[in-house]
Amino acid sequence: MRSLFFAIALTCSSLAHAATPSHQAAAEQLFDMMKLRELLATTTDSVLESQMEVNPMLRDYEGVMKEFLTKYLGYEALKPDLVAMYTDEFSEAELRDMIAFYQTPTGRKAIEALPRLQQQSSLLGQQKVAEHTDELEQMMLARALELAGGEAAPVVDTPMPESTPPAKEDKKKKKGKGD
Repeated sequence: MRSLFFAIALTCSSLAHAATPSHQAAAEQLFDMMKLRELLATTTDSVLESQMEVNPMLRDYEGVMKEFLTKYLGYEALKPDLVAMYTDEFSEAELRDMIAFYQTPTGRKAIEALPRLQQQSSLLGQQKVAEHTDELEQMMLARALELAGGEAAPVVDTPMPESTPPAKEDKKKKKGKGD
């Protein structure tokens, strides 16, 4: 009986949040204003190209990978889920407000600039991580030692110096100490 009540409550709550056709149409109109179809295609191409730069052997599979990504990450594949996400998050009136904004000169500029700014932000994040990879490696090593029951090494918050081979005098001193 309890499970039947739960099923009825779940059904009623999902029906209460179901978007009307005009609400769904507003989401789709917003996607058109945002040029979401083109953005997804460009993003897919960009991701695919970056993967092939990292692993050139994938070039032989470029067509297959593009077909797969388009099938599952293309606009038509994602649209029903995106409509549901947007209609769950925004009322129809809010979607119409966003559409009105994107019709203004500032809104049109935002549509053009935001994808570029998101890409630049992503690159900035990658750059910042790359600049501090040595610190991350030290922190992970310290944690690995802790997990293994050893004492954690202190983490140095300064850039690691480039490693240089020891000077010849150092080798002689070491050799002299052992004799």
